[in-house]
Amino acid sequence: MKEKLHDADITKLSTETSAEEVKEAIKQSQTGRCPGHSGITYEFWKSWKEPKESNKENNDKKPISISSILQSVFNDIEKHRVEDEAYTKGIMSLIFKKKDRMKIENY
Repeated sequence: MKEKLHDADITKLSTETSAEEVKEAIKQSQTGRCPGHSGITYEFWKSWKEPKESNKENNDKKPISISSILQSVFNDIEKHRVEDEAYTKGIMSLIFKKKDRMKIENY
């Protein structure tokens, strides 16, 4: 391979995932898609309300930030890799859309 990454690209790829990047990824994800092994849908992630900035100061009842949790998970996977092979698998399923169930183009 003759092509190499530019220094700016290497730097960008070596930085950890931020909570803002996770929020943006959730925001841009398409709904109505089949969930993976976990069974958790994109609608679930999108419906999770992030805590407001003013609520973060109250240490008695800390609200749960899903983007911060996912950020930690993604960065941990990036750092330590995935040991369980089940997490590297995907599921493909045919989903019926409309008309004749005997025609593959309707899935």
